[in-house]
Amino acid sequence: MAIMYRASKEIDSNSLGDLFLSVNWPLGYQPDKLRRAFSRSEQVITAWDGEKLVGLVNTIADGSVTAFVPYLLVNPGYQKQGIGKTLIGIIVSAHEGYERIVLLTEKDTVDFYKKCGFVDAQGIHSMMITHQ
Repeated sequence: MAIMYRASKEIDSNSLGDLFLSVNWPLGYQPDKLRRAFSRSEQVITAWDGEKLVGLVNTIADGSVTAFVPYLLVNPGYQKQGIGKTLIGIIVSAHEGYERIVLLTEKDTVDFYKKCGFVDAQGIHSMMITHQ
């Protein structure tokens, strides 16, 4: 079946929970919280195999200068098929004209993002406070 891409902030909680749990992210156990978060995102692009949510990317943006990509997820059973690259491509195109698109990533996905056109922000340190 062909993967279909949709721009929509309205995603049912169960689909979100299942996608997050497929990549072993504990937020999957809080699907209603995820649904609220994505409903407030600037943009959400989803990838579907029929009725199954298999990928997602979202942005939080200021409208002209900076867009932040907090999440890119692709169900492991669908990885290595170009879904993640397509999702990032859609988001980058949607924010053409912005000064920067920023994301945080783990070391094992740096090469993927470089293939998508991202570069290391030399001299920049990522910092966060988590409440888990």
